[in-house]
Amino acid sequence: MHTTRLTLLCLASGLLFTACKKDPDDPGSMASVNSSDQQVDVQGSVIGPNGAFLTGATVECNGLTTTTDGRGVFRLRDVPVQEGTNFVRVRANGYFNGGRNFQVAGPEDVSVRVKLLPKVQVGSFQASAGGQVASPEGLGVAIPANGIAGGYQGEVRVYATYIDPTNITGVTPFPGMDATNADGDAGVLISYGMGHIVLEDGGGNALQLADGTTAQLTMPVPSASQGVAPTTVPLWYFDESAGHWKEEGSAQLQGTDYVGEVAHFSLWNCDDFSCYTTYNIRVSCSGEPYAYLPVQVVYNTGFVQDVWDTYLTSSTGYMNLALPCSGSADLYAFAPGSDEQVLIGTIGCQDGNGEVLEESIDGLCGPRGAVHGSAVDGNGQAVTNGYVYLNYGTYFTEPIFFDEQGDFDAFYYALDDALWNTDAQLVGWDLDQYITVQGPVVQFNSQVNVLQAPLVFGGGSASVAGRIFVAGVDSGFHCLDAADGSSIWSYDAGAMEDEVSPIFDNNLIVFRNLSGLQYAYNAFDGSQVWTGFDSDGNSPVAADGLLYFATQSGTIRARNASDGSSVWTYNAGAGLYSNPTLDGNVLYCGRGTATPGLVALDKATGTLLWQYDTPSDVNTSPCVADGKVFFGSDDQEFYALDASSGNLLWQTSIDDCLDLWRCPTAGNGIVYVQACSELHALDMSTGADVWSLAIVSGAGGNDPYLYDGKLYVGGGTSAPGWFHCLDALTGSVIWNIETTGLGAAADYCLAVNDVLLIHQATAPRSLEARNAATGQVIWTSPVQDGMVAPMVLVDDNGVAHYTTNSGMQQ
Repeated sequence: MHTTRLTLLCLASGLLFTACKKDPDDPGSMASVNSSDQQVDVQGSVIGPNGAFLTGATVECNGLTTTTDGRGVFRLRDVPVQEGTNFVRVRANGYFNGGRNFQVAGPEDVSVRVKLLPKVQVGSFQASAGGQVASPEGLGVAIPANGIAGGYQGEVRVYATYIDPTNITGVTPFPGMDATNADGDAGVLISYGMGHIVLEDGGGNALQLADGTTAQLTMPVPSASQGVAPTTVPLWYFDESAGHWKEEGSAQLQGTDYVGEVAHFSLWNCDDFSCYTTYNIRVSCSGEPYAYLPVQVVYNTGFVQDVWDTYLTSSTGYMNLALPCSGSADLYAFAPGSDEQVLIGTIGCQDGNGEVLEESIDGLCGPRGAVHGSAVDGNGQAVTNGYVYLNYGTYFTEPIFFDEQGDFDAFYYALDDALWNTDAQLVGWDLDQYITVQGPVVQFNSQVNVLQAPLVFGGGSASVAGRIFVAGVDSGFHCLDAADGSSIWSYDAGAMEDEVSPIFDNNLIVFRNLSGLQYAYNAFDGSQVWTGFDSDGNSPVAADGLLYFATQSGTIRARNASDGSSVWTYNAGAGLYSNPTLDGNVLYCGRGTATPGLVALDKATGTLLWQYDTPSDVNTSPCVADGKVFFGSDDQEFYALDASSGNLLWQTSIDDCLDLWRCPTAGNGIVYVQACSELHALDMSTGADVWSLAIVSGAGGNDPYLYDGKLYVGGGTSAPGWFHCLDALTGSVIWNIETTGLGAAADYCLAVNDVLLIHQATAPRSLEARNAATGQVIWTSPVQDGMVAPMVLVDDNGVAHYTTNSGMQQ
């Protein structure tokens, strides 16, 4: 995982602060939100508590929704906004809800950074009995018996986390401090402690208190505030629909805690209410605006210091904030993902007469890295929904987004001397295609790098003629046009098997459903030829009019493709999960629990030629290349045997996985195998590592697929990109596609005529075709039926192309 770091500004020329004070006698002006016809882009990034990017988080603002990419970045285009306060809402599985307030002060696009906190269970109780639960920091709740809405009587799980506003590192994990009090007046809050509390049943469904029921809330007072905390303080909850805090009740100081009654659960806050002053601040260096600079505001009352909020400057260096009418505020620029901060200014929050205040802060600018360029797709059209950033070492800058013409001006400033001579790689992202491209190396030398050619996302068009056969796990089997993914014919066979590949032979397509019914259909008109039953068969292979398949019950069988009649049966022992592989006149198949290992059979008669025993099950489809058979077993061992004799050539341990069940593939003198957390490229002759790459697979990820000198492989949600195109010889990334929603990897893929077929990452998991060289989307199938099973493409010459899962590809 990379830690994000922004090259920060040490100001040489002044920061320009333009502040317009709200009249404290008219505190409702901020809450009186007027509708407007204005639209702006709202963009930014979402991180976890340790600075890790949050991929696939749902981001919503004023009716528009998107998800974060693999770097936690999002962009909402043309968001209808209101004058005054607006709210970006962010949700992610396993985290408390969060977001960020922002002020609209004109046509300027808005940039925000959002930090979400993990949803940690701190206790549970039975609703019928009630209970008292507290977090380790002392944030507690006491709920009376039978106090849950709907008469719920089961287990209540309590999730809670405390936020100390005087002790926050990095981005603030709360939305902001804008508030409306019980009288409807608008203002801002000075916090004495806040915290998330969420109740759920055993199934993860949200619970709330019954009408008329209250619970006792205990909120610790920060140690830095205990000497000045008032004896009574209003209670406030964050209203996500309104996008600001609302007053509801009060709490009494009891020792070092505030104690009060609440009627529902969300994000709660113990605060003083204050009038406010709004500021429009422009951050610049040598007259140039500093875009997308994270700035943390620390508010000082004179008695206590609160981390107020985190802001991100806009594309022209502006940020808008509201502060209490008294006290002062320090502004710190800081590196996202690290604790390093630089004081860039102090604001005196005077209760003035509404005049414009200008304050300049002298400093010292570090060397600048600057890039001016543009971005286009493979057809030369401008890419407008994307961004660039700099990657230097293990750190990244904030993104700079493209404008409506696909142009960008990226200016970055070094934070310290160590970066002055650092080379930084410019990286571009297309948020529509979810593909990347590398630009030139940039130096922090105060020179403007003008790109002589645009960044190109994707290549020219590619196409393939033929038919695609694939099962939709929801309801049926489909024949699709390979040119555009449209339906040619389909058959409703009920729930389909999602790990068994169809097989094509002599104009027949053979497939089976989850219940074990086997079907042979005319591949071109969709008419039925024959049916059979095979309750537990794996992916078959075909040759010379025969179908070969292994069953989990322990048999390897040959059948006539024309009518499904049996030719021969070999009993290999129970627990066969391997898909057989054909090479010449020999059929290779892994064996399972009864007699683990590998067998080689004569494909015409089923006669055993040789067998090799292993301590643990062999569930992969064997790969045959260069006179060798490659396979992995459940004891983390990977084997190479002589294909003709079955003699062991070499054996190596891959220790990062409980078992090896992904199918290997081989070429270029290298055999490729994906384990749980790494992709390994092994020398065919010796088993030595040629290269390896950290790609987390777990139960996800696909079998590596080799095509045209490139290796295609999927990874799990925590991998740096969920689907990768790699240089097969070196392992270097050519392109990758970040997850866009559910985070599931493409389990299977194949490539024909420079067209790559994979599954979409998000529901309803249709098929899509991409340019195999660039990753550019060619088409997305309109057929939506959970197509996550292995597919077969039969081209117009009648040649079938399979995924690595099938022994036909091996």
